[in-house]
Amino acid sequence: MVMQVMRQGRFSGLIKFGFITLLVLGTFGLVLSDVRGVLTGGVSGSNVAAVGGETISLTSFDRTLNRTLPRIGISPQESYQLGYTQQLLNNEMRGYALQIAAKDIGIEVSRDQVAKQVASIINPIAGENGNKQEVLEQVLRAQGLTEPEFVAQVGRETASSLLTGALSNAIAPASGEMLEDLYLYENETRDVELIAFRHEDFKLEQEPDEAALKTAYEGLKENFAIPESRDVKLMVINDEALKAKVDVSEEELRRIYDEDKNAFVVQETRKVEQAILKEEIQAQEVAKLAEGGKALKEAVKDVTGDEKAYIGDIDFEKDATQAELRTVVFDGKNIGKVLPPTQTPLGYHVMIVKKITPPAMKPFSQVKSEIKKEQLEIKTSDQIYDLSATLDDLLAGGATMEEIQSQVPLKTNEFKGLRQTGQNEEGKDLLADFKDDASEIVQTAFGLLESETSPVLQLKDGRYAVLHVSAITPKTYKPYDDVKDELKTQTIASDKATQNRMLVKSLQEKLDKGETTFSALSEELKKPIKSLPGLKKQMDNTPEPLIPATLNLIFAQEKDQVFTLDIKDGLALIAVTKTALPEKADKKSTG
Repeated sequence: MVMQVMRQGRFSGLIKFGFITLLVLGTFGLVLSDVRGVLTGGVSGSNVAAVGGETISLTSFDRTLNRTLPRIGISPQESYQLGYTQQLLNNEMRGYALQIAAKDIGIEVSRDQVAKQVASIINPIAGENGNKQEVLEQVLRAQGLTEPEFVAQVGRETASSLLTGALSNAIAPASGEMLEDLYLYENETRDVELIAFRHEDFKLEQEPDEAALKTAYEGLKENFAIPESRDVKLMVINDEALKAKVDVSEEELRRIYDEDKNAFVVQETRKVEQAILKEEIQAQEVAKLAEGGKALKEAVKDVTGDEKAYIGDIDFEKDATQAELRTVVFDGKNIGKVLPPTQTPLGYHVMIVKKITPPAMKPFSQVKSEIKKEQLEIKTSDQIYDLSATLDDLLAGGATMEEIQSQVPLKTNEFKGLRQTGQNEEGKDLLADFKDDASEIVQTAFGLLESETSPVLQLKDGRYAVLHVSAITPKTYKPYDDVKDELKTQTIASDKATQNRMLVKSLQEKLDKGETTFSALSEELKKPIKSLPGLKKQMDNTPEPLIPATLNLIFAQEKDQVFTLDIKDGLALIAVTKTALPEKADKKSTG
C-alpha cells in the first residue's frame, strides 16, 4: 500500500529525508533512554532503546561500542562528551526501524542473494588467488561477529537498502523553498553568555577526615576489589594432527564422482541484456523501439532522456532467478528476441536473451580436488566426533589429564589469571583467539572447582574441547592504607561536584523567581561572564567550556532565558543573547 501511494505521487510534497524521518521515528514509536545515564549507571533496566516491538539491549549496544571505539581511539567518556555515543545509538535505531519496515512490506532477501552480497565484500579483498575463507575470518574477527551473525546482518542490511532505494526513487524531489527553509533552520546561529561553575573550583568547608574516609572505604569497597581469577587450560582436540593422517584414494574419489554425477552438473545459464523502467508505458515504448532494430541502450535514452534505466548484460541461472523473470527468460530459445515487459518489485524489465549456455557435466579432473577436500573434511570430522566420545568416556571414568592426553591428541591453551571479564590483571584479552566462545568458556571455567575438568564442549567452529581449572585465586580487596590517597581524592571530587550542583540549583531558583539577575550574580560571586558568539548546531570544534553532547540544548531555549547546562568538568548558568538566521540560503548547499 505504501509503495502504491508513493508511485501515484500522493507524497509529492514530501522531501526524501523528511518522509524517512517520519517513517523511522514516528511509525515505530521509538523510545530512547538517556545515554549518559546508561554509561554512568543511572538508568535501570537492561535496554537502551526500543523501536517498534524491537529493543536494543544494553549488552548489545555495549558490544557495539566496544567494537567501534577502539578503532577510532577514544574512551567511552570521550565518546559521550563528543556526542559520538548518541550518534552511534541513533544509527542503530535507524537500522532497526528500516529492518522492521522492510519486513512489514514483505521485502525478503534470498540465501543466494545474501551469498552474492557476501562474495562482493570478500572477493575484492581476497583477489583472484586469495583464500576467501581466511579473508572472511579476518573480517569476522575485525567486526567481532560470528559467521551466522555476519550473514544475518548482511541480509538485514540488503533488505533495508532495497527499501531506502525504493523510497528514494518513489518520492518526488523537495521544492526549492522547502530546501531553503531547512538550510536556514540548520544554519541558525546563537550568541550566548555564561557563568561557569567548575566542580574543582568549589571550596569545601571541611575535607573528609580519617573516620569519614574509612566509612567511605567500607561503602565503596567494591571499587577496590581485586576480582577472583583462575588459571585455566582449554584443551582442544587437535584436528590438524588428525588431518595429517587422513587420506582418500584415487579409486574412492572416482567412485564418489560416478555415484553422484548430478552434483557436478553446471546449470543452464542465459546472458540477458536488460533495462528496468519505472512505468509500464515507458517499458512498452522501449520494447517497441528495440523490436524495430534500435539498440536497447539507445532505446532507453530515447524514451527516458538518459541511460540510468539501462542495466546491461547479466548472467541468469534458472534456479537463482526470481519467479517472474524465470518464466519469461527461460521460455524456449528466444535468442535475440525482445521479450515482453515483465513486472517485478523493482519495476518493468525489458530483456533480450543474448546467449544460452546449456547444462554441462564438469569433468572428473576438474572436480577431483574439490571432492578430495570435502572427503578429507568428512573423515576428519568423523574421527573428531569419535574422539570426543572417547574423551567423554575417559572423563566420566575419572581418568587423569595425563591419561587423557596419552589417548586423545589435544592442543592446550593456557589462560593464567583469567577473570570473569575474559581479561587478566593487566587488562589483556586472554580469549582474543576464542571470541565466539569467550562467554561460554568464562561461564564454564567459573563453574568448576579447583583441579576439576569440564565435560566435553563443542566450540562454535565445530571443534571439541575440555576446560581444566588448575588454580583459583579468591576475590580480595586492596587494603585501606594502599588506597587512602586515591579514596580521599575521589571523595573530595565527589563532594565538590555534589555541593557545586546544589549551589547552581539554588542560584537557578533565585533567577527563576526574579530575586537576582545574571549580571548581579556575576558581581556577587566575582565570576566573569563569558561570551560565546556565533554558535551553530553542528561545530567541528565546540568552544570550551561547552561539550558537544549538550550543545543542541542551547537551540531549544528562549532568548534571554537563563538555564543550567552541563559543561566540561562542571555546570554553567547560561543565557541566549542573540539568535540569527542566514540572510540568504547558499544555493550550492540547497542544490
